[in-house]
Amino acid sequence: DAGASLTFSLASTSSGIQANIANAGSQVWGPAVGGHSGLSFNGVNQTVTVPKNPALDVSGAVTISTWVYRQDDGSDWRNIVDKPSSFLIEMSPGGIFRFRAENGVSPYFSITNTSQQIPLNQWTHITATMTANGLATLYQNGNQVSQQQFSSGVTYANSDVAIGWLASQSPGNPDTWMGKMHDFQIWDTALNTQQVRDWLFDGEQENAD
Repeated sequence: DAGASLTFSLASTSSGIQANIANAGSQVWGPAVGGHSGLSFNGVNQTVTVPKNPALDVSGAVTISTWVYRQDDGSDWRNIVDKPSSFLIEMSPGGIFRFRAENGVSPYFSITNTSQQIPLNQWTHITATMTANGLATLYQNGNQVSQQQFSSGVTYANSDVAIGWLASQSPGNPDTWMGKMHDFQIWDTALNTQQVRDWLFDGEQENAD
């Protein structure tokens, strides 16, 4: 067992924690991996917020993974997930994703996947892990694309989880996601490479059944 996990299908969660979808509209759901539904984000005001919950208040070790479908116009940074006062995952205008500590958090960390772009109009699986002693690793479609050692793991924060927007930059420019997401997960442990791949491919098969 890799440890406890919390899986969001973005409409519901494995633990019954509610996710609040803002400005969903009639076209928010669409086909995703394996025939499942993915949640669409318009890059303006369609967001997901999971209210504060002890199950989400990770400290030290963490794994965050999700399927993303990028439909960005390249005009701005786009946010995949934000845990205010702790960590976030964001994507550059050029399609490069980065896992980092929130601004003002100490100790700070930032790790970027510089070797592979997240392609447009294609489902891509991304994973970010952090061990309790500060080893951060990024994966794209189950392949390790970056790894860096930092002084410690992620910082504890009793805050909401913002999916598809940067809560700490709202009001203002919350860098809302433009595209789709599916099968968003947070684990309270750092999965190793084999576990990341096992979970990715098991999930693909489960979705296809």
